[in-house]
Order: sequence, then C-alpha cells, then structure tokens
Amino acid sequence: MLNTPEQLAAFRELNQSGFTASASVTLAISTAAAAKLLADQLMALLLPDVTYPDSITGSLNAIRTGVNILNNVHAAGDGFASYFVTFQSLSELLNISTGWACYLKGESLPAESAPALADALGDTTVVADLQKALAAVNATSVVTAMNEINATLPTVIAAPAGSFDAEKDPEATSASLSDDLIASLASACSELETGLKTLTDVSAAVIKLTANGKQSVELAKRAFSYAVSVALLNSMKGNAAMSAAVASVTPAAVLIALDGGE
Repeated sequence: MLNTPEQLAAFRELNQSGFTASASVTLAISTAAAAKLLADQLMALLLPDVTYPDSITGSLNAIRTGVNILNNVHAAGDGFASYFVTFQSLSELLNISTGWACYLKGESLPAESAPALADALGDTTVVADLQKALAAVNATSVVTAMNEINATLPTVIAAPAGSFDAEKDPEATSASLSDDLIASLASACSELETGLKTLTDVSAAVIKLTANGKQSVELAKRAFSYAVSVALLNSMKGNAAMSAAVASVTPAAVLIALDGGE
C-alpha cells in the first residue's frame, strides 16, 4: 500500500478530510430541515386559543393540508438521508459490491447492472427536484394574513368559576373580519396550494429511490451471505460427522442442486 507518489498524495488528502456524505445525502438533510421549519411556521399560525369564524374555515384547512404535505416532505428527505448517510466507508461499499456481484451472477443477470444504492448516492436530480419544489413554495402571504387575523380575533380565556360564561358573550368569542382580509387569506392560501402541488409527486420519487436503494443493499447482503453458505456447504460435503446436522438446517433442494441435481 501507498507505493506510488499518487497514492501518497491521495493518502495525505484523505488524512486531512476523511470521507464525506454524498451530495445527495447532504441536500436531503437540508431539504428535510427546511420542510420541517416551514411546516412548524405554518402550524404556529393556527392558535388553539382563538375561535376562527366559518368564513375562513376553507383557508385554515388549506393551511393544515399544507402542513401535512410539508411534514411528508420532511419524512421523505429525512428517510433518505438517515439511511444513506451510513454509506461513507469504502469497505462497506466494497461489501455491497461483492454481494451485488454474487446476486447478479447467481440470478444470471447482466454483470454491468448497478445496485440502486449507487443511484441514490450518486443522485443529482431526484433529491434536487424536491429541494427546488420546496424552494418554490411561498408562504409569506399566508403568514402576513394570518398574523393580521390573529391580531384581530380575541382569544378565548376560560372563565373562572362563578363568573359569566364567555360563550354567552358574543364579543368574547367572535369578531368581525373584513371581506378584504378574508379574501386576502383565501388568495394567499391559493398561492400556497399552487406551490405545494408538485411536492407530493417529487416526495414520492425520493421515497421510491430510498426504497430501491434499501432493497438493493438487502439483496446484496443476502446474496453475499448465501454465496458464502454455498461455499461452506460444498466444503462440508464429505463431512460424514456433520452431514445430519447440515441436512437438518439446509433445504433439501439446495443439497440436491449442490450434488448436481441427483
């Protein structure tokens, strides 16, 4: 090892930085965090101690739907990052590569087929599309309108025992919102919904990429384990002392295949 000037130079560079997470993982982390921040910001606009009039129920439901979508974006990005961030070791990648080669050979698949893990780590479009779609969401107008509404509507405070019942006092539970303010919130929510439309589809693409990557890793690990098992079985074919034990844990079809189908 380290027998050439190039290898020595590479070693010194690596010794300074170490291996890092892939760009797709780094982007997924930041995108998930941004989605969670925006979801929390929108949810904070819906005050539990304010009674909102029916005239803005549709807009409030649109905000709640937006929060759910943003939480799904967070889950998609976080799920991708949490799983693939662990693949920063070349030894781990080599193990997957070896196992994947066993899987392709064992199933008579093209040797040049790459595992979906490689697609996920090297991704430059799927996670980026999610980040771009999230960046296009503009909630500023919703925040402005809701802040004005929350400042206009009174909060409902539980009346102490023996005092008047706040529900019997219309001024304590309701306030008039101007038509302009209601329309402003509706317009802002419509803008928010338009921005959120593509998030569901791009989130699904990230989830699919994550699932495919996980599946390829599982296939590779299982294939490596089974390939080693077949080699061990082959080495123990002449071991009469252990033949009964081996047969007890090995499917008969495996032993028959190892004996040439006899």
